[in-house]
Amino acid sequence: MPWVADEIVDPESSALDHLRNIAGRDTELARRMLGYDWLADGPDYGESEALRRLDGLAGKDVNLAKLVADYPWFSDGIVDGERNWLERISAIAENDPGLAKIAAGYSREANAFTAHDMSAFVSLAEIAVRDEALADVVAGYAWVVDGTAEVEAVALSSLAGIAV
Repeated sequence: MPWVADEIVDPESSALDHLRNIAGRDTELARRMLGYDWLADGPDYGESEALRRLDGLAGKDVNLAKLVADYPWFSDGIVDGERNWLERISAIAENDPGLAKIAAGYSREANAFTAHDMSAFVSLAEIAVRDEALADVVAGYAWVVDGTAEVEAVALSSLAGIAV
């Protein structure tokens, strides 16, 4: 990490803090991440935010963080769609790390992660807040697992609204 020899700026300081936290939970994961090109050249704000999200995931479930960090798109540089994906997975993990694992496995390619998928994940998280067992069942439905069409995202939103 040659960038630590230069002046440290905010995203770099934050990145170091999150890497320290990740290393405290799993040293091998932190070591592997040090080899990522985007981290080697100094993280920008978006990449630091991705590390913050991964740190949060590791705090909930280190295996979930490893799953995400192992995706090829995570190691090759973080773009907007991937940051959105991380944001949604993190929101789900706040309520139910197990459901977040299901969601993370739902779309390994973050750039294939559509607005409808995001809506579906938010709805699943809302269902999980009310009834985790129901959310686990719904997340396993074939029409949820295979990618979410607009009509299916609307249906999940409706289910979230009536889950008690």
